[in-house]
Amino acid sequence: MNNRQTPLESVAVVGAGPIAHIAALRLANALPMARIVIVRTSNDPAALADRFPSTLPGGWPTDVGCDEAELVSRGIATHRLGIRFVDWGEDEREWTFAHGADVILPMTGALPLLWLAHARDIIPRYEDLRPAAVLAATGRYIEVPDDRPSLLTYVDCGLRLDSVELLAMLDHRARAVGIGFCDGDVVATERLSDGNLSLLRLADGTTVCADLFVDATGPRALLAATAGEAAPGWCGCDRMLIAERRGNPSPADTLRAIELGWLGVRPLSERHVVRLAYASAMADEGHARRWLAIPKAEAINLVQPRRRPALAANALALGEAGSAIDPIGDFGFALAVRQLALFLQLLPARNIDPLLAHEFNRRAGLAAERIGTFVASLHSIRPRRHGSFWSRRHVRLPAQLSAAAAAFAERGLLPQHDDQSLSDADWRAALLGLGVVPRQRDAVARSADPVLVRPLLADLAKAIATLAAALPAYPDHLAHLKDSAR
Repeated sequence: MNNRQTPLESVAVVGAGPIAHIAALRLANALPMARIVIVRTSNDPAALADRFPSTLPGGWPTDVGCDEAELVSRGIATHRLGIRFVDWGEDEREWTFAHGADVILPMTGALPLLWLAHARDIIPRYEDLRPAAVLAATGRYIEVPDDRPSLLTYVDCGLRLDSVELLAMLDHRARAVGIGFCDGDVVATERLSDGNLSLLRLADGTTVCADLFVDATGPRALLAATAGEAAPGWCGCDRMLIAERRGNPSPADTLRAIELGWLGVRPLSERHVVRLAYASAMADEGHARRWLAIPKAEAINLVQPRRRPALAANALALGEAGSAIDPIGDFGFALAVRQLALFLQLLPARNIDPLLAHEFNRRAGLAAERIGTFVASLHSIRPRRHGSFWSRRHVRLPAQLSAAAAAFAERGLLPQHDDQSLSDADWRAALLGLGVVPRQRDAVARSADPVLVRPLLADLAKAIATLAAALPAYPDHLAHLKDSAR
């Protein structure tokens, strides 16, 4: 469904981070005759989707002039299989979430349901039957071979991007394709009677006019006409300390539940970014800094995410300017890239068809709801019981999450949704990792002969462990990729 009768002739992308640059590059590729300009505003420290970009598997937009292999070989990106959770949830367990399909077995019944019905006593953790989770937990990875079947074909991988290196690359690409730049903060906007933006006025008096405006200014949402609604499923942290330390690359992020909130480690190519998120009403900054124990740490305020229509008149909102989500797990960048891809599929013209705009907002909203619900599940399903932050926080499950958790806890089933930003396999892995065990066992799985199922699953777990042990440690693999590209 395209609307190309009156093509866009000019686009102003407002923002200073990677999301703004990616939007400009993708629009320039889709609209080769249009004039594209990036209005570089001052950086917003709370624009976390820009500061900590990560993609879902297959989510990197190759049409910006750089593919995933090049990003990794240049040290701009590292592979991200998933997240290791430490001291997490009601049982304070350690578990690993990773993207990937369920291994297909030579018998009737899905792998997780067969495991629940017959093999929990011999294989206590479902993640031991998922190749991606074992690789993430053991710090090993190699690309899927193309020439032979392998358990590696069940591994999906996203990217964890260094925002500084990424922005430098995107800036160079944007200039190479003729995208214009101007610097300055937006101090005023003018709108037509139909609600369309007609003009931006910058702090130095410069005015910017365009057919389409893209708001990638972070939670300030400088182009928004309304404040929007608070997003559900918010963890409740309103302060964050951010620091760096030396460290080796890893295919998994780490999230640790601590007394004050949560501590995240984001391993880049040559350093780790460490973040401590906490609630200022429950702990002061001095206490948080002592807990972090890294002298040079930046302190920022976290703004509770807001939800606004992704497209309002002729203004497209990306990142925290639109459908912001809780920062746990770094899914905000992936959501912005997904919504931008959807916009380009529908590609409104200068006079945007209201039905087209409605359909885009419906689908963009579904993506935000689905990813936001998944993020909320990580800290709201069977939450940790003690610690000043966890014991005093009020947990209110979003309606979609409440329904999904109830359905899975009863029979191991998941509700179906129009948007599948994360697969059912990902959802099952997360819920089982969080300790949600279905009350009833699947009838088909129960009918399978345990004499056949149990050794089959035991052999699978052994084969996955053997595969992981045979693969190179991720720092060695990454060094090989960089050397091969030289």
